[in-house]
Amino acid sequence: MQELSDVKALANPNEILLVVDAMIGQEAANVAREFNSQLEVTGVILTKIDGDTRGGAALSVRQITGKPIKFTGTGEKNHRYRNLPPRPYV
Repeated sequence: MQELSDVKALANPNEILLVVDAMIGQEAANVAREFNSQLEVTGVILTKIDGDTRGGAALSVRQITGKPIKFTGTGEKNHRYRNLPPRPYV
């Protein structure tokens, strides 16, 4: 985490996006909490959202960080990423 903090200080980025694998379920909440406390992320990209544990990870990450889920991914190609459609997860 120190290396990431050093890069942030050096690069002064406009945005820091945390990429989280939705398949890790509730562990996504722990990852999001730690990264957000160290780097203050501006948003989240949630991958493998087509799996069985998708809703829990999305809701937990959003609640803990208070940051938006900017994109979701269902595959490896660029066209498989899209803005989060909230209806299927509510």
